[in-house]
Amino acid sequence: MNLETDPELSLLLATKSIRIMYEANETVLPLSNTVVRQSLVKSRTRLILKGHDGKVYSATYSADGQRIMTGSKDQTAKVWDVQTDTKLMTLKDHSNWVYSVVYSPKRQRADCDNW
Repeated sequence: MNLETDPELSLLLATKSIRIMYEANETVLPLSNTVVRQSLVKSRTRLILKGHDGKVYSATYSADGQRIMTGSKDQTAKVWDVQTDTKLMTLKDHSNWVYSVVYSPKRQRADCDNW
C-alpha cells in the first residue's frame, strides 16, 4: 500500500515478511517478491554508508564513480568503495570538523577542508 508514497517503507515491510516466512519454513508469497523488486526500483536510496560518529557535512564521488569520500563532524574524512559499500580508509587528525571534501578530477587525489 505504501509503494508509491514510501517505497523505502514498502521495501522494509516486504523484506520483513519474507524473513518471517523463511524462518517459519513457510512458502514466501509471490506478491512479497514482487513488492521487493518494485520497491527497489522506486526507492530513492541507492547507498547507505555507516561509519562516522558525527553528522556528515560533505560527500563526493571520484571521477570514475568508484569511490565516495565523506567529511564529518567527527573530524574525519572517509573513502568508500561504491560497489561493496565498504570503508577503504579514514583520514584522521583534522583539527576541526571536515566541512568539505573533493577529488582532483585528473589525478584521483582526495583533499579535505576543515575550519
